[in-house]
Amino acid sequence: MQDNASIHTARIIKNWPRDNGIDVVEWPAYSPDLNPIEHVWSHLKEWVNEHHPELETLTGDDEMIKEKALQEGWTALKDELFKNLAVSMENRIKAVIKAERAGILSIRPISFEFFHYY
Repeated sequence: MQDNASIHTARIIKNWPRDNGIDVVEWPAYSPDLNPIEHVWSHLKEWVNEHHPELETLTGDDEMIKEKALQEGWTALKDELFKNLAVSMENRIKAVIKAERAGILSIRPISFEFFHYY
């Protein structure tokens, strides 16, 4: 799932999933953020900033240091975070559908088939 944000619209980014046999769900840009990984990135960034403030001043030449910090942060994320995101998905989807029906927001039709297991 990609939200069509500008970082996802480069040709190489758009072609990679297709070239590797991955179906991408079309998602409107600037839509409500239902993608759980975005919430995970937020927690990861917060952890890294808290535990490695020195990364703010590093340059691109220090990629190995940044990668190590990200790996440490990923390992530090609690399993409960992932569980809570999965459990909350149904309610978040319902809230978006309710808001769209109430005219609070407008989203183009998308398929929620991939949420059938909730």
